[in-house]
Amino acid sequence: MRLRKLQSISLVGGEVTLHPDLCEIVRMVKSRGLCAEVFTNGVLLEPSLLSALAEAGTDLIFLHIDSGQNRPDIAQSPSTSVLRELIDRKAALVSAHGIDVGLTITAYEGREEDILNAIKTVSQSPTLITCS
Repeated sequence: MRLRKLQSISLVGGEVTLHPDLCEIVRMVKSRGLCAEVFTNGVLLEPSLLSALAEAGTDLIFLHIDSGQNRPDIAQSPSTSVLRELIDRKAALVSAHGIDVGLTITAYEGREEDILNAIKTVSQSPTLITCS
């Protein structure tokens, strides 16, 4: 650790919320003085899991929600407004548990408007974090 300028560990998957020891992994990261970042599609985020993640010390949850996903919580190829409503709802849920929340998307070829929509969503969101 002293030889590296490591500040955070990003936990990514597959879908990390499916891992039975996710909270213990977060605790291990935090015990080393690092920030713990969890990347998730958010499907399984519900109050009891978020409470456990907050208690374990999760610093930041990045929601990976974009129009190219096949998700159980929205129709295939959702409208921008439907996608934004889902992002806002999940971000508010995470934020309500005292965890910072960000957004990640996949940049699909020919779907540059998705990037612009993501920027607009983040810039207008009361809960999603922005770089300063």
